Amino acid sequence: MRKFRVLHLEWLLPLVILLATTALALDFYLRELDEVEERKADQAIALQTKLQLAINERIAILASAADAFFVSKYVSRKEFSALAKRLLARSPKTAAIEWIPELRFDNLADYRQEMQKDGVDIEFLRLDPASGGLVPITQDDQRNIAPIVYAEPYEANKAALGFDLMSSEPRQRLLLSARMSGQIVISEPIQLVEDNNGVASFLLTKYETNSSQQGWLMGVWRVPDFVDEILLSMDIP
Repeated sequence: MRKFRVLHLEWLLPLVILLATTALALDFYLRELDEVEERKADQAIALQTKLQLAINERIAILASAADAFFVSKYVSRKEFSALAKRLLARSPKTAAIEWIPELRFDNLADYRQEMQKDGVDIEFLRLDPASGGLVPITQDDQRNIAPIVYAEPYEANKAALGFDLMSSEPRQRLLLSARMSGQIVISEPIQLVEDNNGVASFLLTKYETNSSQQGWLMGVWRVPDFVDEILLSMDIP
C-alpha cells in the first residue's frame, strides 16, 4: 500500500485535548496539586498517542480506498459499495466514505447517462449563497464541479448525493489542497449538508486518478463520535 501523510491536522489535537481536559476536571480537582500535574502530563502523552493512532487508522482506511481507484480502470457503484462496506467494518463510527469525481458542466449530461447505466440516478446540486440551500446546477456554472456520486452507508448519506463540494468555500479549499499536494488532507470542522443539528464533522480526502476517472476519495467522521472513541479507549478512573 502506498504511504500518505495527512495535512492541516493542527486544529484537531487542541479540540480533543480541550474536551479530554474537561472530562478529567472533577478527577483532577479531588487530588493534591502535585498529583494533578503529574496525572495531567501522563494523560496529555496518552491523549496524543491515542489521537495519532486514531488518525492513522482513518488514514489507512482512506488510503485503501484510494489504492482501489488507482489500480482500477473504472470503479462501478456496486464495486464501490462492496469496498466501502469492508472499510466501514474497520471503523464503525465512520459517517461516510465517498467518491467525488472532478467534472465540468459540459460533461454532466454524459456522466449522468453513464451513471444511469450503472443504476445511479441523482440530481446535481450546488450551494446557493443567498438562501443557504441546495439548488440545481445550471449552464451558468462554467467551472470545475465536484459532486458526491457514491456514498456509503447509503441510507444515511443519500441526502448528500449530487451535492457539488466546489460550491462550498471550505470544501473547495480542502479539495484544491488535496489535488495540489497529492497528499491526504484534513478539513477544518464543518457541518454536513445531511446534518441539521449543528454537529461538527471533519473530512479526510485524497485526490486520485486512473485511466478513466479523476476525483477525490473522502472519509467523514463526526467530531463527537471521534472524541468519544478516544476517551473511551483511555484508562480514566
